[in-house]
Amino acid sequence: MAELRQLAQRVRDLYEAARFVDAFRLTEPHWSSPSLAEGMAPEELVLAGRLSSRLGGVRVAGALFRQALETAPDHPAVRYFCRGVRAKAGLFSELEDFVSRPELETDDADLRASWLASHASAFAMVRDFERAAALIERAHHEDTNAGWVDSCHCEILSRQDRREEALFHARRAWERQPGMPYSASALLEAHNNLNRGAEALEILRGWVGGGGQSFDVLLMLISQVLHESEKLDLAGRRQAADEVRALAARFDSLAPLSDRLTRRALNAQLMEAARISGDHMRMRELAVDLDSAFYNAVAANIERNPEGRRVILPHEPVRQDHNTCLPASVCTLLPAFGRGAQQSDLARELTFEGTPSWRVAQWAANNGMKLRHFHGDAASMKRLIEAGVPFILGLESLNSAHATAVIGADFAMGTVLIHDPGRPGLGEMLMEHAGMGEAPLGPRCAAIYPLERAAQLDTIELNDEQGATVLQEFFRVREQQSVAAAVEYLTGTGLSETPVGQYLQAIALGAQGHSGESLERMRALFARWPDCVLLQRGVITGTTAMGNTGVLRETLHSIVTREPLPGTSLGRDYIYAAPHLLARYADILRRSATSLGDARRFIQRALRRGPFEAEVYSVLGEMRWQTGEFAQAELPFRIAACLHYESDGCARAYADVLHKLGREREAMDWLARRARYFATKLDAHGPWRLLVDTLEDYGFPTEALAELGEGLALRPEDGELAAFAAVVYSRYARNAEADGAFTAIHWFLRTRNLPHAEPAVTLVTLGSFEILFGLALVSARRRRAFVLELAALLLSVYTLGLALARPYLRDHWCGCTGVSFIDGQSALWAIVRNGVLIAFCLFAAGFARRPADSCRYGPTAVEVPQSPRIQ
Repeated sequence: MAELRQLAQRVRDLYEAARFVDAFRLTEPHWSSPSLAEGMAPEELVLAGRLSSRLGGVRVAGALFRQALETAPDHPAVRYFCRGVRAKAGLFSELEDFVSRPELETDDADLRASWLASHASAFAMVRDFERAAALIERAHHEDTNAGWVDSCHCEILSRQDRREEALFHARRAWERQPGMPYSASALLEAHNNLNRGAEALEILRGWVGGGGQSFDVLLMLISQVLHESEKLDLAGRRQAADEVRALAARFDSLAPLSDRLTRRALNAQLMEAARISGDHMRMRELAVDLDSAFYNAVAANIERNPEGRRVILPHEPVRQDHNTCLPASVCTLLPAFGRGAQQSDLARELTFEGTPSWRVAQWAANNGMKLRHFHGDAASMKRLIEAGVPFILGLESLNSAHATAVIGADFAMGTVLIHDPGRPGLGEMLMEHAGMGEAPLGPRCAAIYPLERAAQLDTIELNDEQGATVLQEFFRVREQQSVAAAVEYLTGTGLSETPVGQYLQAIALGAQGHSGESLERMRALFARWPDCVLLQRGVITGTTAMGNTGVLRETLHSIVTREPLPGTSLGRDYIYAAPHLLARYADILRRSATSLGDARRFIQRALRRGPFEAEVYSVLGEMRWQTGEFAQAELPFRIAACLHYESDGCARAYADVLHKLGREREAMDWLARRARYFATKLDAHGPWRLLVDTLEDYGFPTEALAELGEGLALRPEDGELAAFAAVVYSRYARNAEADGAFTAIHWFLRTRNLPHAEPAVTLVTLGSFEILFGLALVSARRRRAFVLELAALLLSVYTLGLALARPYLRDHWCGCTGVSFIDGQSALWAIVRNGVLIAFCLFAAGFARRPADSCRYGPTAVEVPQSPRIQ
């Protein structure tokens, strides 16, 4: 063992120079010893674990790291390099440990810099870019020459879509430590994000060909060769496959400690090489070794259709920015027809918190193109690809949706070739399983082509085109007009007896206040198609709206405890219960002291499976708030607010916990920065409203009015923000500003092209409560009866409770006008919470006595109710 310790420094020097095989040769006799870890110091155990992982021994590395943790858990090197082993809840545990103990007590500048850079990258993973920027700056100030800091900085900038800056740090990381796997990874990521992967490929080829000693880099090179070969003809792909096989022959010499996990990674690459070259026999052999549901299905398809062609249509691979998957996918498809568009331009016009498909259909119609919605199946996909038409494929989950571009197919394998704008290279999905988990309401697909090709391409038969079109049009009418208008549209389609029609009828019933009937219809559909993700979502949402916790608990329990389903796409062997459903189940369990322990176990599972899902962190924050762990609730609430930056609810929860901890100024500054980030984005009035509401709740009315004025200046065409401003200004008897907001409201109504002449009637039909109240406040003198009717309704809510107002709300407003009953309750209850109700009722009462003095009844004499979390 003394001999091994004498070698430690030489091994460390070889490791930092990426000469891993030389380090192995120097220590080779010790790796076969059963007493390898005995007597080793903590830093030696860590070094041995790091070297083992670079030699393919992932499991051996894990055992060495665990031994180091048991030996000296607080040793600086152990805290840093073994943090992944320590973290029971994955990424969150790592972040929480850092927040509780942010400093690494060591004199080693490289280790301190690595510690800071690693956690900067970890915070960037959950989109906390403020903390990430502060930590990476500190890491650079350590004046270290290690490439790790630059590779982490590259990852942070890539997540912010700052791709040219990311490339600079990736290149510097490679210059400082060529051959290190993290430097190679940064180099590939940065170049691929700019569609310049060929440049990185040549750099890695040169390094591996020059005697490089990293099997990780070897696998990265193989992956990039396969990625670049997708653009080649069959002869070029076969040449690339030959290169892959030649490179793979070096694997054993570079990974002498390889285990099953590392060999499986190599076999997956060899499978891809066989796939691109059409070597079906080799694919069947490797499918047995890989033993995955996807590859087993592929092998069976090849047996049935060995002569099937592989087709790749013209396209432009576009990498998406945050939440712009649909605009990016549209831009990917257009070159097939000699067209083009900029992702940023489309996103600016169409995107906020995602992009509805109906907006893209309107954009296509305005730009000389035709969009056809359909529900994907194998026959439709095959027809489109054979006709040379790429198309959009939506991938639906219970709490999100993602758009990809189908740009080809492999008819022997029975797969479609998918360009995912969120990652490099092509993915594949089994055509025969296209509707699994989404039929009969999906998967939602759309073909886009120029009008001049319509005569030819309109003849292509697409699965359930009418139903898919009605589905999108229903949501468009509901958003742009009203629920009542959407129901009227649905009735005229003649699809009331189809699955799509029944699904939309259930949605409309819920929106009109008939929650029980809506849920029963949704359950009937769910009983017929239990795997349909939209129906699962509908049942869960409906059960939640009914407030029946027992039924909701049973429903969620049946989902989260079931066995995983086999995967149907490349890289996904099994389908587990969605992490946010685990979180919702935990949220129910936490409400009882007897099941709080079970709640904690389920939330830990959700954190491991869904480290990037805001709802999981939100539930964890609520759980800790419930038990009085306010300081511990801050981090999960902050992560939720960063991951779902568009969510006003997540933002307010984070602000409230800061207020509870006596840090209200920090909360207000954070909300102000958030509002300015969304300053001119589509439909982003919510952040400004939240900022103003929160400032009022925290007791800063002067700042609230100042921020409201700035928001109006930045969003002069935002009618909903103007309506909110009318409410606020009227509360403070700021009549001139309220009148200015009134003008903006009328402009908003004119641009919406709504059918009613009277703004009040229009707004009731539209269901826009905020604009309704703003308009009523400012125009009260001309609408006496209307204002008094509203005041009576609101007063009944305030004095007798929401339950007594429900019949009026359902029968008079919702039943006649199509205003959402659930949205109506939420809107009215929000009015109670924020003090608007009292001001409005006093305003109406003042108008009834003396109209000229009505605006003197502002909130200056009314105490503003506090948020439920504020004491």
